[in-house]
Amino acid sequence: MNRFILLIILFLNFLFARIDSTLANEVAGGLRFYSQDQEFTKRTSFTLFDDYQPVADSLRLDFDFKIYDSERFGYIFRLIEKFTAESETPLCHFLCHPEFSEGKNTLFFIQNNKKSGKILIAKNDKKWIPFSLRINCLNKTATIICNDSVFKFPIDLPKNLDVNVVFGLLLRNNAEVAAFDIRNVRIKIARKQEFYWPLNEISGTIAHETRHELQSEVKNPNWLIKQHFYWQKIYQNKADVMCGIDFNEKTQDIVLVNQDSLLLYNVVTNKVTAQRYQGKRPFEKDSHFSIINPKTGELISYDFNFLKANGIKAYSIYQPDRQSWTVPETNAEREDNHLHVMFWNNDTSKLIKFGGYAHYKFFNDFKSYDFGSHEWETVPLKGDMVYPRSHAALGKDPANQLYYLFGGLGNKEGEQVLGVQNFYDLYSLDFKNHRSKKLWELDDKSLVFIPRSQMVVEPSDSSFYVVCNQSDKQDAALCLYKFSLKEPTYEIVSDSLPSDFYTISDNAFLFKNDRLEELYCVVRSTPDKQSEAQVTIYKLNYPPTRLTVKAASTNGARSLRRIIVPVCLILGIAFAFLFFRLRKAKDKPEEEIDAEDQVSEVFTTKSDQPKQVISPLVPVTEKEAEEPLALAHTVEYVRPRTNAIWLIGKFSIFDQKGRNITHLCSSKIKSLFFLIFLSTLYDDGINSDELSDVLWPGMDKTRTKNNRSVTMNHLRKIFEDMEGIALVHEDRNWKISFDQSVYIDLVDLQRKKEDKVTNARDIIGLYALGNIIQDDKIAELDKYKGNFESEAVEVLTAFGQEFLDKHQYAICNEIAGIIHTHYDEVNENALELKLAALSKLRNYNKARQEYDNFCQRFKLLMGIEFTVPFSKLTGIE
Repeated sequence: MNRFILLIILFLNFLFARIDSTLANEVAGGLRFYSQDQEFTKRTSFTLFDDYQPVADSLRLDFDFKIYDSERFGYIFRLIEKFTAESETPLCHFLCHPEFSEGKNTLFFIQNNKKSGKILIAKNDKKWIPFSLRINCLNKTATIICNDSVFKFPIDLPKNLDVNVVFGLLLRNNAEVAAFDIRNVRIKIARKQEFYWPLNEISGTIAHETRHELQSEVKNPNWLIKQHFYWQKIYQNKADVMCGIDFNEKTQDIVLVNQDSLLLYNVVTNKVTAQRYQGKRPFEKDSHFSIINPKTGELISYDFNFLKANGIKAYSIYQPDRQSWTVPETNAEREDNHLHVMFWNNDTSKLIKFGGYAHYKFFNDFKSYDFGSHEWETVPLKGDMVYPRSHAALGKDPANQLYYLFGGLGNKEGEQVLGVQNFYDLYSLDFKNHRSKKLWELDDKSLVFIPRSQMVVEPSDSSFYVVCNQSDKQDAALCLYKFSLKEPTYEIVSDSLPSDFYTISDNAFLFKNDRLEELYCVVRSTPDKQSEAQVTIYKLNYPPTRLTVKAASTNGARSLRRIIVPVCLILGIAFAFLFFRLRKAKDKPEEEIDAEDQVSEVFTTKSDQPKQVISPLVPVTEKEAEEPLALAHTVEYVRPRTNAIWLIGKFSIFDQKGRNITHLCSSKIKSLFFLIFLSTLYDDGINSDELSDVLWPGMDKTRTKNNRSVTMNHLRKIFEDMEGIALVHEDRNWKISFDQSVYIDLVDLQRKKEDKVTNARDIIGLYALGNIIQDDKIAELDKYKGNFESEAVEVLTAFGQEFLDKHQYAICNEIAGIIHTHYDEVNENALELKLAALSKLRNYNKARQEYDNFCQRFKLLMGIEFTVPFSKLTGIE
């Protein structure tokens, strides 16, 4: 029996440890600190505790950090001792000095005005670095572990140690802040108290600690989790129509191979270097490909002749010391295969080619090129057949050396005349054992997306990433898709990128940089079929995220822990109970034992219905408790999702079958629709010249007319899948014609406001979604947004006062929150409503917190102090 109990305890301990590990890495994120590039009041600070923590025997501080600007001197963190908190000399501090050692950043750990540790890191090295400080109070020693360096030294400590930790800005007279990022902050005091801040917030000025539910103050935060969803454009320029594109991880360069020069964009320094060749690169601009050997860093270029070359060197190698190319041997045969996939085998001794398209045929053969014999050989694969296709995405799992192939365009026979279908299937390719295996296929007839990049495989969670067009339209937006390797599921994990893919040479390239934990998407396109391509490089922090976790509210990890821990305890008790029942039953006759009844008894015991519990922090009188205190979703409004257009909050559009077809709308189509619809709703439409001036400024009339016509045709095509809405041209103006069969939330709101009393909660629920057309930045739409915002504040303020007068304080408080969150952060009327409601609910702590937060926002946005005292607004001293 004792052994059984011990096993349960060990199992639960292991399970809790796994839960903590999982939650600790739940969401990507981090916090960036504004440095000397900002004025003093806008620099970032992060204080772990709102009061000093007593430390009896030991303290350990761990976090990850990286320096994002190597030229900034400043502090990373300070360990503040209670009795010297106001002095300029904390107990110890950690700072970055960019000029102390030439070519290096020097990190100093200083205590008692002495340098106790010096750590050197390469300048412009933007990788995450683990840091650990361990203090032993009993023998007064400290140990630092950072960047493969270990320092142990004596440390001066007071007899009674009470400490706090402040990252970044501390005192005005000593305000230098290093340009750094942090994440995964942990503090362990002795063996009992552990604190953890993942720093995965999306917005707000609170960092949530997940073990004890602390709320730590952050001033002027820059939350990095947004950089895990929103692509950042870092480079754009003209290039050859088919310039070679690859990433050299050894040198950290994105390589653009033009016919006359090599462009190297270094992702560490964000600088571009151009190397002009001694003579031209071989191969024509419109029939050229390049690939880098990841082991040697060797850059190889080839054209269509190489794909049919046998026994000759029909390729060219770049010689960086000479800035020239080797001369390829000529070959009369060629294979005009633009859309093939080329990749290295595991030891990078051979190139392997798959699929593609040429002369109205799709291919599905695997062929390898041996650089020793200069021969192409067919790679035989047994198992499931991969049908002929182009646009396939391929990647390698670094953990097991397996290759994976996903999706594409083609058909089973490989003949274009038989029609083209989209493939949404995944195969594993084992070239060592010559096996191919179909893992899964997405069975959804409504899917329309096309892989446009290589595949990035993530073995830690058995997934892979691919950049895809969100439809088969030429200008369909690009998004990063995350797929499971194990089952046919996927999700979109980035915002969209514009694309104008009008020629067969247009494409996107996806690279992962393990050193900096970043993804790069390089888009090569030829808008309007020009003679030159436009190459744009985007960056995204790795791993990507959907931004669905709102860490500024109830923390997801904390909520998950609250659920899992009690469940595990209940299961442990249940198993123990079952064990004792079975032990006891051994002495009874066999026919009396019914295991099924026992299990049923354990898991189906009846219990009383849970009772509503009112928090002791909010002692509400019976008269005032007319509404529940939980404020979430009390005014939620559910909009129709069939034949519907949502303009309030995030723009969405649904066809007659309820399918979300928003992905069919490129940014230009959205802008066109917004301009025409809003001018129809509030004015009398908009003419062609006005549209052209806004959407195609500076373009000549012929091209403007063509672009306008194409974009309008795309919009009409979208409306074909809907009922009761059309694009029309009346009285020399463009308008959107619609009837009641199509749901449009903005029109719905106008109708409901005609009877505000009956529709009060619906109106509030619609306004709670936020302003209109949030994802469009065209200045000409600002007047509509401004009018909507002003009207929202006016209507919501009136509703808030009405609910306050009716003693419905919870909804009054929520209305004030909607105003501050979506429309006016420093609206004083909303503050008065919020404080009045919270005071009536006797929630004085919350009222004070809301007032303090408002004062901070007011000073930050208005540049002056908010002078109305808390006591005047609430009557509370």
